Amino acid sequence: MTDSIVGELIRKADERAVACDWGAAFERLQEACAKAPEDPGVIVRLGRYQLLFGYPPDRWLPMFERAARLASFAPAARTELALAYAVAGRLQEASDTLTGVLNAKGCPPLAPQLLALLYAQNLQHAEAKELLRQAVAAFPSDLDSRFLLAQYREMELDHAGARALLDGILGLDPGNARANLALRRIDRSGRQGWNPAESGVPKSRSVVMLVDDRRIDRRVLDEAVSLQDAGWDVVVVAGETPAENPFWDEECYPDLRIMRVNERAFTIASPCGMYRYSVPYTR
Repeated sequence: MTDSIVGELIRKADERAVACDWGAAFERLQEACAKAPEDPGVIVRLGRYQLLFGYPPDRWLPMFERAARLASFAPAARTELALAYAVAGRLQEASDTLTGVLNAKGCPPLAPQLLALLYAQNLQHAEAKELLRQAVAAFPSDLDSRFLLAQYREMELDHAGARALLDGILGLDPGNARANLALRRIDRSGRQGWNPAESGVPKSRSVVMLVDDRRIDRRVLDEAVSLQDAGWDVVVVAGETPAENPFWDEECYPDLRIMRVNERAFTIASPCGMYRYSVPYTR
């Protein structure tokens, strides 16, 4: 009976957290803690909510550490603890925790993914790619490992390798938005490799237009078209693709060269999807 009551309180807390009603979420969890003070599921949720609510790490990290201990250091609990360490900026502790998890029975896919991101953070890209290759082989149905490795391939301009991984994702999940967007970006990447020296137009008639927008002002694009019609070679350099209608500019102005500055990040989410750890793509 107690387990069912605690489970219902946790469910209600999660509902209130999704709605960002933190007061009610904390209240439900406090009731659950009163009924099951040693339940790692309740304790780790307290840590997650404190993290999301903006408390400093010294408030929520002990929650993750205690939950991992109460769960007998199960691989999933230790992996989430490592993710919490990473979010807190304690990267060495995150790495040390994950090293033990990788060799444990029941290692979750998140463990090698997170360790790969920590390698990327430390500029150890060869190690990161090798770990992701191993993760793809060990967890063939996990899409996150494939996507992270595809991001590496794209970053290295290995578009064929990236496409193969993304096609594999779409084979398992045809509606995968991230993979579809990445494929569209790769399809347009040939324009980003434009070299004015190969255009046959004198350098004095080459123009680079810089804007710091993601959605480019239509007046800029119209001016670029006018210059291009007048015989100039034009490239428009702008911010990363917007989240909404990401290729609207390119599709409305298909004859313009639009180059997007790479602001993407390697990102993985917590098991609950409520918080994440990111490494800048440019890192």
